[in-house]
Amino acid sequence: MRLPDTARGLVALVAVGLMAACDGTHPTDVPQPVLTITFTGRPIDVAGLTLTTATIHLEHIRALGDAPPPGPPPGSHPDKQVDNIDLDLLGGAASNSVSLSLPQGLYSRVQFNFEKVSLVGTWQGTPLQVDLVPFQGPRVDLRATAGQELRSGQDGTFAIVVNPNDWFAAAILDSAMTSVDPSGGGNRIVCDAQNNTAVGVELTDRIGKSFVLQ
Repeated sequence: MRLPDTARGLVALVAVGLMAACDGTHPTDVPQPVLTITFTGRPIDVAGLTLTTATIHLEHIRALGDAPPPGPPPGSHPDKQVDNIDLDLLGGAASNSVSLSLPQGLYSRVQFNFEKVSLVGTWQGTPLQVDLVPFQGPRVDLRATAGQELRSGQDGTFAIVVNPNDWFAAAILDSAMTSVDPSGGGNRIVCDAQNNTAVGVELTDRIGKSFVLQ
């Protein structure tokens, strides 16, 4: 007796399930491809600027494309997928990376937030301290000219470069007001939520525009 098409389909699905059970595998056990996103900072070379600290925290790093919104790999806990880094911009071409397990597909965008920008040094010989966006800052949305195709067994990479020299273009720190260092030692330049706020807003805007997805 010939089974109806729907019945034959059900039998086939049951057979596939039995074979998977026999060999101990499950469709969700198949590892997802990995996209590695590397962040690199260009060396800081600005006349009159000397820095001893230059760090920025990046978080909520995501890759977007034609696949569903990325989630944690099957069987993993969400907090096991690292999506934040602390990038030290001193010491030459500083770099750091995150690796994201993603559904198969073509990815062409990277998004992230930046916060906790810390700069310590001197500007034209005057002590400098910059503390910006202490909490979650603006969202950066970058698009690649060529996407990364992720398939089973085929991983991908993206490289993002940040140029901190763009932050200080046109001697922006010249417009910052100095204040007396309460610990002694003369004047200093402080740029944070209470001091030189206009300069801080401009620096924050420039930081968001200084990332390039290559």
